[in-house]
Amino acid sequence: MGIDIQEIVRLRPYLFHLTDTRNVERILRTRVLEPASHIMALAGREDLAAVKRAMHVKVSVGGDDVFLRDQAPLYAGNMKLPPGWAFDTFIQSLNKRVFFWPGSNVGPIDYGVRHFNRYQAETPSILRVRLASLLDANQGIELEVCRYNSGSPRWSRGIPAPRGPLTFVDPARADFSTSQIVEITVPGPVNLPNDVEIGSAPAGPWVCP
Repeated sequence: MGIDIQEIVRLRPYLFHLTDTRNVERILRTRVLEPASHIMALAGREDLAAVKRAMHVKVSVGGDDVFLRDQAPLYAGNMKLPPGWAFDTFIQSLNKRVFFWPGSNVGPIDYGVRHFNRYQAETPSILRVRLASLLDANQGIELEVCRYNSGSPRWSRGIPAPRGPLTFVDPARADFSTSQIVEITVPGPVNLPNDVEIGSAPAGPWVCP
């Protein structure tokens, strides 16, 4: 089937990224979103890269405290992994990525709203970026798409959720449609465009810092 990037830009023009509000100052100063593994390496905490985070973890990077979100909904018993993949292998694959919920000017898709609701009591911050702007700010970026909430596998009709090397795919190789995209990920750091916006709820209001 395959998905054209411009089709994603048309149907899902905005991307949303949830973060601990205490991370915002550093994110805006560096203008970069970093995957957890990159932050762990900078903090000298590579020991965390293959371990499920049952709760939020604080690490120190260059004098800044960075708060890594928990992976509490990630249960090994809820997923089916292919030969050669172990639970810690999948955790490593998650930690190497920056995650976005796709959406529109109204807000993220329902999965993103539910994700925010899970952490609402912590008053997190949400970054909103135009997908077109993100592509312009990251020439040659390797976007990958996922049709699941990758970090919250669940059984369906008596079958555990499939996870593994094909969880995240190049849009051109996707066997599902644009409307079925649940997550858009980038395997590596992401430069933030100048028109990035920040809000405290999925529907805003939005402020361009």
